[in-house]
Amino acid sequence: MCQNQLISDGKPEKEVFPEIPLVQQKYRLALRILMFISFISITVCVTINILLPFKTFWSLIVILGIAGMWLSIYTALKKRRNISKNLLWQAVLISALVTGIDWFTGWHKWSINFVVPSVFVFAMLSNSIVLLIMHRRAHDFIIYLVVDGLLGLIPLIFLLTGWANVIWPSLVCVLLSLTLLAAILIFVRNMDDELKKRLHF
Repeated sequence: MCQNQLISDGKPEKEVFPEIPLVQQKYRLALRILMFISFISITVCVTINILLPFKTFWSLIVILGIAGMWLSIYTALKKRRNISKNLLWQAVLISALVTGIDWFTGWHKWSINFVVPSVFVFAMLSNSIVLLIMHRRAHDFIIYLVVDGLLGLIPLIFLLTGWANVIWPSLVCVLLSLTLLAAILIFVRNMDDELKKRLHF
């Protein structure tokens, strides 16, 4: 194990296993450029907000949006090996971010009327499609499908409390969620044992 390079016919041999750059290393320059653009954007917006007479500190929305973008990128890189977990985390992050922005801008309810139900519907459909395309057992995705279905029931709160001014997006989300949970209960065998195993009960 001298770690010296092998030589064949007077010429160094090529590496059998070439070095493969990590995802973080591969996109490091792009991430640094995006980080610089984010910093400039925040600086410019805060400066304009301070110098010009605005009634609200609107630049905070820009800061929250950029912070949410970076949190989403970090999650995508961290969970890149598990598509279902990535989709689930992205749905939660986006829903929390848009609700926060909606509240800060005067609570016009566009977040709970349209965005949050649409995000949960997208997550449920996407994870179902991933299950079909990858031809894996439902048990491999059971925890994510169940959590997707439970999150899809959140718009039911919007309907029961009267928070939602537009009913149909929340209604579609709740119906799809109930359909997904019913499908899991009916078609997935030994679901209780599988959930206990996944949740380490």
